[in-house]
Amino acid sequence: MTKYAIITICIGLVVSSCNKEELASSIGSTAHDEVNDGRIRFGSPGIFIGAPATGGIDNVGTLRTHFEEGERLGAFGVRCSAEESGDYTLMDSIDDESGFHFFNLPLTFTNSQETLSCDEHLFMPGRNNLLVYSYYPYTDAIVHDEANGWGFYWNIDRDAIDETPDYLLPQSPAHIASVTEPVEFGTMRHVFGAMAIRFCTPDESLVQNINVSSIRSTLQYPRTGFISVSKRTHHFSRNDFETISNSELPIPDGGVNVTHATSADEAQPSVVYVLPPDSYIRMALSATINGRSYTIRITNNSKIIEAGKMVYFNFVINSGTRTKGSGEQLEIETSVTTEDWNESN
Repeated sequence: MTKYAIITICIGLVVSSCNKEELASSIGSTAHDEVNDGRIRFGSPGIFIGAPATGGIDNVGTLRTHFEEGERLGAFGVRCSAEESGDYTLMDSIDDESGFHFFNLPLTFTNSQETLSCDEHLFMPGRNNLLVYSYYPYTDAIVHDEANGWGFYWNIDRDAIDETPDYLLPQSPAHIASVTEPVEFGTMRHVFGAMAIRFCTPDESLVQNINVSSIRSTLQYPRTGFISVSKRTHHFSRNDFETISNSELPIPDGGVNVTHATSADEAQPSVVYVLPPDSYIRMALSATINGRSYTIRITNNSKIIEAGKMVYFNFVINSGTRTKGSGEQLEIETSVTTEDWNESN
């Protein structure tokens, strides 16, 4: 099953004391008297599993299990009417920012992901329903694209390939019909895919004695693109690919961890790089282990990154034979697999 980041955020909406009775009549509810004294309330989000940490070489390969305090989601609210079919019809045009009930609202994770905070006081738009679009991570560089709606542009920095964000979009917009209901952002999906490298050994005595000092690869990837928040789509130009040829990839200071596992599918990734869909890992991936070079040859000359998938390059390191004068020669099993990005990654 494709890995999703599970985010459930409850929003309680209430009215100010000066017009409680009037607004209660207009929205058909009196429950607002008991909810957070007029402020939006954000409940506990779910656990965020399987996203690589970003922001520096020391974090390459770290798979987080939660959002960090201070991280932010972005949210847009627009009035809508509910149809008997279960669909929703927007009440206002969102071709202009003024059509939104709230526009690119930053929601901040606090207290070790237990709550989300917002600096604004928000209320339901009268008797209308509310449709809420969301995305992660928050940016203030939101623009309107005539063909693709509201969203933001991204670009890949070849000198910081390890810092590419893990962009997330929900499967569908959230919906709220009254102040008594929570807004549930639900499940979010990975817009990009990832290349993960696993180094493991079934011999526990080898774990501390193996040094992975470098990783080299040839990558070809879309350099720029656009993520549409309002349409929950992703676009890039197939004429704007960049190639990094047989180059050394960033790894953590001090080398890459080797884990104790009997097989690669039981091992956690040692290094992870987030890449746009349709990126290619071409020709081969090589690693220097204890001073010797080992290479994974790629079938059909390339491996393609898919949204919500991880391409794994696996190095299983076994004890080898001891040759006089040259020390132990390690035996390395190599393979390439593609798997869903899920909680087991």
